[in-house]
Amino acid sequence: MNADLIKSTATFCVRLDGENEMDALLLAKTIHDMAELTKIIVKEEDSEAHAKINVTAFSEGSFQIDFSTVCETARTLLDIPSLALAIVKIIKGALEIKKHIGNKKPKSLIESGGGKVIVENEGGQKISVPSTSQVVINNVNIEHLIMNISSNAKEHNPSGGFTFSTESDKAVFSAADLKKMSKALPAEQITTCQRREFEAELIIKKADIRGRSSWEFYHIDKRIIANITDDEWIARLHNCEFKIGHGDSITAKIERYIDFDSMNNPIENSEKYTIVKVIGDIKSVPKQMTF
Repeated sequence: MNADLIKSTATFCVRLDGENEMDALLLAKTIHDMAELTKIIVKEEDSEAHAKINVTAFSEGSFQIDFSTVCETARTLLDIPSLALAIVKIIKGALEIKKHIGNKKPKSLIESGGGKVIVENEGGQKISVPSTSQVVINNVNIEHLIMNISSNAKEHNPSGGFTFSTESDKAVFSAADLKKMSKALPAEQITTCQRREFEAELIIKKADIRGRSSWEFYHIDKRIIANITDDEWIARLHNCEFKIGHGDSITAKIERYIDFDSMNNPIENSEKYTIVKVIGDIKSVPKQMTF
């Protein structure tokens, strides 16, 4: 393995209610859709990461498929938790969101800190899941894969559901849940996009010091993800003209794009950011500071 890559592994299990036999074609579709769902979510979380999904066991009783997710990602400046474990939690959260909202758009999405988002459904009920899990609402491919997985489980046992288990937690999906999860969200409304440019100091949370993938920053108390298009600054970084440490910050000229719906209301969590210019030197954290 490349010395510049970090490898992580996590397992999860899909247990289908009913008999411990399953139609071979239905099994193949279920494994394929779950593997594709995992790979897409890996790329959503870290575009530079690579994932391999293995089927490790079939267990007796109800039909149970054990998966192993192996991720390789570039080293970053920060001590990050296992990417593979984070991916498994995001998949569980995406399934839970689809169960929670069915084929209705969420009433609200509120970032609650700590990498969590509170999803309120049409009936006013709320759940808290990993923030990245809300990608199921915005990514048609992810939603369709979850719809396929739900339809496969319903075809295997029309009166049953399935259980998604991680190493420390599980989520149960009933036959009634699968009926809702098999239906698509409504088509997106026509939107317009507004662009705003501003300068701000950004605390570096996650950096790509060798490539051109997205960086993660804190702006005041808000977490943002942005690409840096300042080619001159990136060239200096790649040439090792300066170093970046944990908690350092930059002053930057930022472009923010936000979508508005047909009623001219801003669409929550639609912001996208691009750093077009890094201004001045990197501001380093004093050595005595700890995190």
